[in-house]
Amino acid sequence: MKTLKKILAFILVSASLASSSVITAYADENHGNTTASENYAGIDEREYQEYLDSLSDEQKQLVREKEERVKEIEQQIVENQFITPRSTTIYSIPGSFTMYQQEADTYCIPACIKSVLMYINGSSPSQSDIDDYTDMKFPAIPRYMNARQKQCNYLWKTNPTEAALKAAIFTSIYNDKVPAFIGISGTTDKNWYYKTSGHCILAYQIYSDYSYIKIADPLGDKVAGCPYFYLKNTSTVARYTYDVCY
Repeated sequence: MKTLKKILAFILVSASLASSSVITAYADENHGNTTASENYAGIDEREYQEYLDSLSDEQKQLVREKEERVKEIEQQIVENQFITPRSTTIYSIPGSFTMYQQEADTYCIPACIKSVLMYINGSSPSQSDIDDYTDMKFPAIPRYMNARQKQCNYLWKTNPTEAALKAAIFTSIYNDKVPAFIGISGTTDKNWYYKTSGHCILAYQIYSDYSYIKIADPLGDKVAGCPYFYLKNTSTVARYTYDVCY
């Protein structure tokens, strides 16, 4: 897996259906102290599997049930992807949502985790404390989140298909009433608001036909062009997604 390297500062804003301030930011092409020869995907999958193996039998059953539910939704999307008409219905997490901007260039995951924990619990560890635990690793999100809140049993999936991504996001927002974590890479300033070799964002709204999602971005309000909250075609998001936690 590509570890994540990002940008700047601290700010918070309250979410609304309208987009707010602007930012563009760029991720470094290098990734911490790792080397290009390392098999990131294999390492991450082993660590995540160790987490799953550590769960109780009851927790493992809940994981299986959620995976099966998402798989059913994914299959429905595949079977109807060319015939479902565009719908104006939007599913959203309940209430207001605050997006915290990342405090350091590597803190996109901590900023997203803090934003979700504040939404669910009203409190959260600091971004630096979260970073000490997650170490820029996307598969560390479920273990961290599931130990600190009870509303959603977060799972991780790497390299999801477009249908799998849509099903995962829908499940988080519609069933669990929480944002989904999305890892993107390879965007450019022509198809996104910034170039990035790895970044974590949140999805907190989705159209009922899965065509569009509303994104909350911890890089908001720093470089002209990118708002904190923006609408994206789900197919476009899927093109650059390498990880999802839902």
